[in-house]
Amino acid sequence: MNEPKKYAKYVHELKWTEGVVNLPEEIKPDRLPLIPVPLRIDQTMIPAMTKWMEVFIITEPSGFGMGGAIDNEKPKIDFDPKGYGLAEDDMETPLIFKDMTVTTHYHRHEEMYLFLGTNPKDPLDLGGELEIWLGIGKYAEKFIITKSTLVLMPPGLAAHPLIFRRVDHPPILQVVVYDNPVYSLIPVDINPPDFKL
Repeated sequence: MNEPKKYAKYVHELKWTEGVVNLPEEIKPDRLPLIPVPLRIDQTMIPAMTKWMEVFIITEPSGFGMGGAIDNEKPKIDFDPKGYGLAEDDMETPLIFKDMTVTTHYHRHEEMYLFLGTNPKDPLDLGGELEIWLGIGKYAEKFIITKSTLVLMPPGLAAHPLIFRRVDHPPILQVVVYDNPVYSLIPVDINPPDFKL
């Protein structure tokens, strides 16, 4: 007879978070050439989690997360923030997730973005080019990233837009770690004047 393992509560196989994001049928995970859907790990899946995590597998140029591919002809996607597990006090903010590709926002807790290249011969090479903006409006600063990089955002630092301009050697991994088990996002909706999609 197999006895339960003492430490099994610490090992969790990841799964798609079905129903968490209300994605149109044409961009479900099995039909995704351009819009990466994350593997999400949070307290709803693992009660002992003290952080919110997402892992994106970037294979083609695209906007951050599910904001959409770089294609101005395609309609943008709207989201139901209640279905995404956002903190209760952010629920009434009307701009949440109107398009995370180009919506500048900040968080109540520290957030980290880890961008990793997957070339085993040179893991420091990102394998493409990423553009990320930190700050609000005319005070925002643009960073072009071509090496594996960590971006640390303390509470209140506005960030985005975030665009993968080139993906030369896919995949690129983007790991998001949010320092709270419940996600909280405050849209600012003031993009840098120099930003071009």
